[in-house]
Amino acid sequence: MVIFVGIIIIASFFKKENYYLDTFFAMDTFFEIGIPGETNNKEEIIEKARSLVSYIDGKLNSYNPNSEISRINKYGYRQSIEVSPETVAILKKALFYGNISQGLFDITFESLQNLYGFEAQNFRIPSKEEIEKAKKFVNYKLIQVNEESLSVRLLKEGVKINLSGIIKGYTLDKVSDFLLKEGISEYYLNFGGNILIKGAPKKIGVKHPRKDDILLSVQIENSSISTSADYQQYFEKDGKRFTHIVNPETGRADFPWQAVVAISKNGIDADFLSTYIFVAGRENGKSIIYKYFPDSGFIFIEDEERVFKFNIFK
Repeated sequence: MVIFVGIIIIASFFKKENYYLDTFFAMDTFFEIGIPGETNNKEEIIEKARSLVSYIDGKLNSYNPNSEISRINKYGYRQSIEVSPETVAILKKALFYGNISQGLFDITFESLQNLYGFEAQNFRIPSKEEIEKAKKFVNYKLIQVNEESLSVRLLKEGVKINLSGIIKGYTLDKVSDFLLKEGISEYYLNFGGNILIKGAPKKIGVKHPRKDDILLSVQIENSSISTSADYQQYFEKDGKRFTHIVNPETGRADFPWQAVVAISKNGIDADFLSTYIFVAGRENGKSIIYKYFPDSGFIFIEDEERVFKFNIFK
């Protein structure tokens, strides 16, 4: 069976009819949950999972004008903004990722990304002057998180927080924790191409970066998989492909490779690793996994002929 799910394809051998499936729209993409069909109160459990995703959206999605992150972006320079423990927790995690990546993963990237016209779908290549100006507002260290008072403040006007590099992985982990507490030990979750598997091993097929085909497959078990690539949101100009993923250090959005697939035990780490390694490159990816994520691995796709696997055992 092959289930098409955006940039990743799940090619697995479980029988779909034995699973209770639910797909719904969240955070401008889809969320698919599959749990065993014999699960007691499955409709109620799925409804609670939906509510959990909606709750996270209301706290962490910067594109939701009523979220806590949106409130921080709007008022956080003028005053400290009281937030939920969930917002403090994910921001602390994001700042940790910023530190270990030496700023190549930075949740204040939005002013740079907007230069390329992705927000309005009016694509353009910004000038060096525009990039240098926008970079003044890109620095995760300008986010001040107070765990005791559960509050957040921005230390410079114009800084914006955007958690799109980790919010899907974070949400997968929260839904996974909920299902485990409900006594469900086998399931799969797919949040816009970020996938988390519990239970029996599943074969995951990775879409070809330039063709409507599967380039390769990998088997995972009790893990999460995330892809960052230049074939998600992009435009082409002057023979180059510019993607929505922006290097916060240089401001560039064109890369000499095509995709990174990261595998980790939890969703948020896989989400971070795919984004970071896509920006930082293969050797930096090896270094950060050696030091901080020894149970993780990645596939680095330069092009169809040059595909490198690191710490991938199956």
